[in-house]
Parts: sequence; C-alpha cells; structure tokens
Amino acid sequence: MTDLGTLPGRPVSLANAINNTGQVVGFSQAPNGNNTVAWLWQNGLMTNLNTLIPPRSPMFLIEALGINNRGQIIGYGSLPNGQVLGYLLTPEAQVAGIRAAASAG
Repeated sequence: MTDLGTLPGRPVSLANAINNTGQVVGFSQAPNGNNTVAWLWQNGLMTNLNTLIPPRSPMFLIEALGINNRGQIIGYGSLPNGQVLGYLLTPEAQVAGIRAAASAG
C-alpha cells in the first residue's frame, strides 16, 4: 500500500482507479465533506485535475472515476449553473507530464 497524501486544505482523499503505469485517480473532500475535487496521482505527486485543463473551462472537475493505460481519465464535473456532466480528459502530451483537454458529454 502507498499513502497518496491529500490536496492542500482537503484532509480526505479517496482513490477510484489505477492503471498499469501506476497513475491513480480519485477525489478529495473539504473538511466539511462537501466540495469535492478530482485529482491525479503520478510519480509521487497528487495534482488537482482542475489545474490541468484549459483555464477558461466552465467545468469544475468534481471526481475522477477511471483512468486507462493511455492516461485518459473519465469522471464528472459541474458547470456554473450547477448542471453535472460527465467528462473525458485526453492527455495532450506525455513528455512534460499530463496536460488535458476536457470534453463534456
């Protein structure tokens, strides 16, 4: 077992999936149990997935549910109007770490 840690200010993290390259996805919660945030753990570092999508994206990524061996991540997020949608993140480049473009559906 490996302690994946937590995101700053979010004392609870839950893992949902791992791929064959050791990347793990899940979500972290605020201390009150609300306001979850999707994350990716790789190479010993947990990263908020919202920092890896385009900065003008209207979607806030709430939870990451799965990751395949190509690094594609599925989960769900919310729009400013409160609507919850599924997403697929596809890595743009593997060289400098994972960067992703989100598509909602």
